[in-house]
Amino acid sequence: MEQAIQSHLTRRGFFSVESVNTFLHRCHIPYKIHVVGIYLVIEAENGIVLMWNKKTTLMLKLKSTFKGKVCGLCGNYDGNIKNDWTSRSNEPVVDAFEFGNSWKNLPTCEDAKPSKDSCDMYSHRHAWARKRCNIILSEVFKECHARVNAQEYYDACESDTCGCNTGGDCDCFCSAVAAYAAACNRAGVCVRWRTPTVCPLFCDYYNPDGHCEWHYEPCGKSCMKTCKNPSGKCYNEIPTLEGCYPHCPGGKSIWMKRA
Repeated sequence: MEQAIQSHLTRRGFFSVESVNTFLHRCHIPYKIHVVGIYLVIEAENGIVLMWNKKTTLMLKLKSTFKGKVCGLCGNYDGNIKNDWTSRSNEPVVDAFEFGNSWKNLPTCEDAKPSKDSCDMYSHRHAWARKRCNIILSEVFKECHARVNAQEYYDACESDTCGCNTGGDCDCFCSAVAAYAAACNRAGVCVRWRTPTVCPLFCDYYNPDGHCEWHYEPCGKSCMKTCKNPSGKCYNEIPTLEGCYPHCPGGKSIWMKRA
């Protein structure tokens, strides 16, 4: 019997996780919500972890028990990347649009179609995008280059940065570089790439006057004690994520979550 896991997040922050089987029987799945660094992390008791930076990046992590038991746009998690592009009809495909369109939620939605290269369409932004995205190929990430292919992340950064021409261009650039930094972190290389002029995170904003408790960490803590999670235990192993983290005063191991 087929089973789907449905997650719903509204603009007001309401979230739910349900298991839905072939006969549309619904079963609520317990979950926890954490603010970890710059990410909103939703972890379900059954081993699904969603990590969202509240902008353009969404990451999904599954427990090993899901290996070979999932399908869709993220692949089938069977350890073989060559068969990840399998259509809804269980046919292997080589075209990205054929693959993506096969997984449309509603057949009435129009098919996605190839678009022109964003840097060709907005050529006035190309030089700026090249200059900014070069940080991925630079000395800043040199320790990671041997572990994670930088070129594909640079290409994605250039395309995204050129394409964000209606506002939010810095968000697109910063998210693209952060994606490479996250991949480096998963490969065991922690890179402190943000500066006061390159995608800064002003953690000092959260410090009360005269205090210095909040600091930026490029690879923070995975599961912490908080007022909502006093045990300091999580359902799943959450990756270390970048963002603002507190250094609690002596004797205080549980801190209030910021909004």
